Amino acid sequence: MGFKIPDIFINPLFLSRPHGQNHVCGCLSRTSGRDTLIQMADGLAELLSEFQDRGELLRVTAEVQPDFEIAEITDRICQSMAPSPAVLFERVAGASCPVVTNLLGSEWRACRSLGIGSLDEGVLRLKSLTEPGRAESWLDKLRHVTQGSLSRPFEPQTVRHAPCQQVVRLGRDIDLADLPFLRSWPRERLRSWTHSHLHLRKPDSSSTITGRLEVLVRDEHSLLIPFQTFDQFFPTWHDSRLASQRVEVAVTLGGHPCNFLAQAALLPPGWNPLAVAGLWRGAPLEQVKCRTIELEVPAQAELVLEGYVDPQDEPERLGPRAGPGGCYRTRGVGLVMHLTAVTQRANPAAPICIYSRFSHEEYWINQTVMRLGLPLIQKLLPEVSDWSAPRSGSRQNTLFVAIRKCRPRHARQVLSALWGLAPQLMTRLIIVVDEGVNVHDADAVWRSVAVHCEPGRDTTTYSGPADTPDPGVPGSESTSALGMDATRKWPGEDAPEGGPEDLVMTFDIQELVTNRWQDYGFPTGTRPAW
Repeated sequence: MGFKIPDIFINPLFLSRPHGQNHVCGCLSRTSGRDTLIQMADGLAELLSEFQDRGELLRVTAEVQPDFEIAEITDRICQSMAPSPAVLFERVAGASCPVVTNLLGSEWRACRSLGIGSLDEGVLRLKSLTEPGRAESWLDKLRHVTQGSLSRPFEPQTVRHAPCQQVVRLGRDIDLADLPFLRSWPRERLRSWTHSHLHLRKPDSSSTITGRLEVLVRDEHSLLIPFQTFDQFFPTWHDSRLASQRVEVAVTLGGHPCNFLAQAALLPPGWNPLAVAGLWRGAPLEQVKCRTIELEVPAQAELVLEGYVDPQDEPERLGPRAGPGGCYRTRGVGLVMHLTAVTQRANPAAPICIYSRFSHEEYWINQTVMRLGLPLIQKLLPEVSDWSAPRSGSRQNTLFVAIRKCRPRHARQVLSALWGLAPQLMTRLIIVVDEGVNVHDADAVWRSVAVHCEPGRDTTTYSGPADTPDPGVPGSESTSALGMDATRKWPGEDAPEGGPEDLVMTFDIQELVTNRWQDYGFPTGTRPAW
């Protein structure tokens, strides 16, 4: 079959396969003026095979315990190796399938899951989609983003048969005891999957809500689904409880590599993460109808748990559990999910993220979704030139933002807008700096704070509901966030114009020293100390 590749920076390729097989997608990356086809893995097994060929996968053949041992091994690897490899535990005691941890724990592996060569390449791809080259009013831009029109052509396509239903267990055959749920830290009471994906449909509606969420094992036939009053799942549960209607729910683990990151992405309201995964992939994902409920789930998932939430069941306390940033979450309640079916691949593997202070996977997931979310944020806030979540803070706790400042108190407007976006709602500390400050260099950001931020003048606070991963408010339902304006000050901001002047040597003296460097007896390869 012949086709013409459009003249854009990165292009999805569609290759037809016989019925029942998956599409293979690739994208073009420009390197040294040449186009190189980057093949995109179409499933977890293919992705692991590629990681092993590159030497970025460790196989553990010895039997390991699901309680604490897997977490300790993964944590030690992350502390001692950089970049740290993905780890495949082939024999997990009591479990019928292997576990893989630290799957996306390096920039290269996160990029390969998307079929791109670098994060900058992914940003350029999305910018080519979000900047079609025609003039639009701000209202048009807002409509495109909030309605998800950019991703709509990539909505998932329904198929009749799927790998995730190669093995089906119903009724009395359901037993969660032989699935690889883990306990990672000593105070955790229940085993869990940390990066599973929740799918549910609003009552009397055809629209489906999906997102990344952990689930905890309640007993052999039921789960606990954590929820908060301000997350996207609460209104559906609340409405169903008022109407005394069951909420059909599906929990999936694994799937197409693009979906791992799309479920964690910073998306505007109304955007379907599965459609965004298709957008990144360059072709729609496939989904299949569940066996016992009226929901569709990703066809490439490794494991699928089908069931329902009874509105008459009272939420149950979850107890301490690990959270991003390496702290326990001691608050929180969960809804009881009663299982009606368990389906899976014939030979599944369970990708599970281990939360810890040294979690490379959580860090690179955050970095990837932040970088790829930048073009979407710029549709709403064009003055934002870059942003980053530092390794020490995680996305929930700290955010660095660079802006093109064009008026007094511009940084405060940006702070208010960011706190108004759902993904950044609970970011406890946001620091705004000038464009040109490298937000990926924490030292550069903190220098701007030291030079340009006067605490009494340039800080602002925001109050809102507390997020359960927030370790700073273990007993409160509300919390505060702090914003810092570390930009150079303009007239009208109650500060000397421009703030302190940087020490910069004149160009002629720099040239003189450069030309005479060897005369001074210094090595030519001398590098700056910091």
